[in-house]
Amino acid sequence: MAMGLLDKAKDMVQAVRSGNTGDESSSAVEVGNTVEVKELEEKASGLAAWPTGMRFAFALAASALIIFLLAQIAGVFMPTFLAFSLALAVRPVSEWLIRHRWPVGLAALVNIVLLFVILFVMLGLIAIAITAMVTELPRYGSKFQALYEQAISQLDQRGFDTSAVLDSWKNVDINRIFSYLSGFANQISGAGTTLFFIIMVSIFVVGDIVVVRRRAAELASYVPGFAIALRNFSLRVRTYFLMTTVFGAVVALVDVGILFAFGVPTPWTWGILAFVANYIPAVGFILSMIPPILLALALGGVWPAVGVFIGYMVASLLFLNILQPRIAGNAVGLNATVSFLSLMVWSTVMGPLGAILAVPLTLFFKAIFVDSDPRTAWIDVFFRPSDEPTSLVVDRKKRDRDGDGFDDVTGESRSFDTRLREEQIHDAAEKERARAQATLDKLNQEALVQAAQKAEKEKAKKSDPSEKTEE
Repeated sequence: MAMGLLDKAKDMVQAVRSGNTGDESSSAVEVGNTVEVKELEEKASGLAAWPTGMRFAFALAASALIIFLLAQIAGVFMPTFLAFSLALAVRPVSEWLIRHRWPVGLAALVNIVLLFVILFVMLGLIAIAITAMVTELPRYGSKFQALYEQAISQLDQRGFDTSAVLDSWKNVDINRIFSYLSGFANQISGAGTTLFFIIMVSIFVVGDIVVVRRRAAELASYVPGFAIALRNFSLRVRTYFLMTTVFGAVVALVDVGILFAFGVPTPWTWGILAFVANYIPAVGFILSMIPPILLALALGGVWPAVGVFIGYMVASLLFLNILQPRIAGNAVGLNATVSFLSLMVWSTVMGPLGAILAVPLTLFFKAIFVDSDPRTAWIDVFFRPSDEPTSLVVDRKKRDRDGDGFDDVTGESRSFDTRLREEQIHDAAEKERARAQATLDKLNQEALVQAAQKAEKEKAKKSDPSEKTEE
């Protein structure tokens, strides 16, 4: 190493003696250093100069402020978002009709009718479930009260000191709880203004998003990453509603069979409750099992209640935690912890609709603030449902049960995009911009052809004597 330094020193001395001080090379180095310093200064300006933790804290504070402001207009925002989500869910129907040369207006009308059918069916099921809770459970109020007092008495007889913990609960009146539920049901049934607002917003939203080909292409040409994020949000919301509906119906039918087996009254009513509660992530199935377990406990004793509990848990574990992930894969893109936290946040801020739309709301804000920009791509690691490499493009997970590296059905290679998500967003943005420009060129060409055809028809109409008005 010392010899190397000595050789460099000799070369420098020789250069000075020969008069060649390396002005050109030093100038190039100085220019390069100047450019690098400027880049560092630009990079260090603004929020980029903040530590990562400070930027993250600022982002959390800004998100909290946005959520607080949305809570102030929840009566407008939540029905609008519900209509928007349902419109995205039924949009493939209008796309299929338009591809088969249906008029755009008629395709939009079909979507509106379909959306109204879905909306009224869901509202009807919710009304049935709530009505059942406020009409069926009070019939057994005296038995629930006796069962409660019996449990307290047995605890006292076995030496448990319940006075310190349960003094405030010994005089509880079950009928008061049922009267509270009745009042809540009356509030739900009286939400006619909200329902009317949802209907009106649905009409306008469906009409606007039936044909968005040019607008989508223009958006992609301006901000391709944002356009990709919105398209993936649409696919994820559609997948979420489809999977939740299908598996919720299957679990509800299984629950009805369990209730028939243990002789619980009105099993179909509690099956509807299980289906509706399935739209509430993480805790919906727990809420749906409480009324039938109470009925089984009041009418049949401990063991029927335990049987209903085990049956509900096995059905939920089998269909919602094992089969659904294997079929749908990671199409929704949220892990269980994020789903539960989103339920807590949105139900607290937005009320009952926030509980039902917790996952779509989280997906929407994730698409806008996380997936649309490479600089925020790292936040996706907190949302990711598995430890496998993820692709920016939403797609069904390939099936490879035999482990040979190929899809069991199609034979396609089961490969992962192992690049960082930031690199995926950069690459996808360039491709999206090129695709959008090609779409715009095609649409412009079609518009020119249609304008020329219209001009020819107008010219032919003017020159045709039969079209002239007789004097």
